Amino acid sequence: MKALNELKQHVKVYKAYQIQDLNDSLELNEIRVREALSEDNLFITDLIYLMGTRYAQRAFYAIENDFLNSDALRDLNLAFMYMEACNESKLMKFKKNHMIE
Repeated sequence: MKALNELKQHVKVYKAYQIQDLNDSLELNEIRVREALSEDNLFITDLIYLMGTRYAQRAFYAIENDFLNSDALRDLNLAFMYMEACNESKLMKFKKNHMIE
């Protein structure tokens, strides 16, 4: 449920984007996530969050323009998965940084 609330806050701007801009942004974010994973980057959670947001924006763009198809549903599903992964990563970082030994 937290993932849904996170997505609601950040998908409103999808109307301002062209679909090609969303696609380009997703490709760039994907490259950044791969690089961050290979380097053990501190900002991986933020990058995952951006990926989830972009997938949600693309899904809502398609749905609102009457393109409710398997791609739109796949993007929405990916958005939820990325947001859940982001929340899990934040929780793990919090636990790691606040463990009392």
